[in-house]
Amino acid sequence: MEALASAVIANRNLLSLSLRNNQVANPSAVYVSDIIRQSSLQSLDLRWNKLDITTAKSIVSALQGNMKLLRLELEGNKLNETLLSYIKEILNRNKGAMKKDVKLEKEVVKTMFAPAKTAPLFFSHRSTAEPDKLSLYKTRYDAEIIEKQRTERKLDNVEQQLSQERDKNQEIREELLKACLLYTSPSPRDLSTSRMPSSACKKKKKKKQKK
Repeated sequence: MEALASAVIANRNLLSLSLRNNQVANPSAVYVSDIIRQSSLQSLDLRWNKLDITTAKSIVSALQGNMKLLRLELEGNKLNETLLSYIKEILNRNKGAMKKDVKLEKEVVKTMFAPAKTAPLFFSHRSTAEPDKLSLYKTRYDAEIIEKQRTERKLDNVEQQLSQERDKNQEIREELLKACLLYTSPSPRDLSTSRMPSSACKKKKKKKQKK
């Protein structure tokens, strides 16, 4: 995967790439994020891989600084609606930026071939501030990441408690087993011909003598 990422990044003419059904998961997601961040791709197909909300975090981070990618297919991965909506908003931002770039280029061309006039002032349409909707989805996504981490920590604590309880129960079972073995093991008196108590044996002898 590292070699593929290097090749894609080096090829500045490659605009579309399909990694569909390629078992992409952690740590391969790191190389996918490098492709998104550094390549010239406009379309990337990641359908039916093994991306989840945690492994996709690096991909989302790469998308935030990417203004070229217009299409990202993610069906068939373990991603929730909040994350997908956030990614969709980023792609919509890129599509809008692409349209403005095309429009800006047309205006520049018109200005170059138009009669000499005062050149119009052009300002960059790319604002450092994200749209409100995009910020909203990012906030939700970050909150879900935090909640997932909290849940994982709680599950770890529960697993530790269960392990401790299993150890205690095992110790109790071993103690009970020892007690049962001591209770059922033969005593020296059991090795004699009669298992009757000595007092009972004496009474039996006395009855025979009387007869």
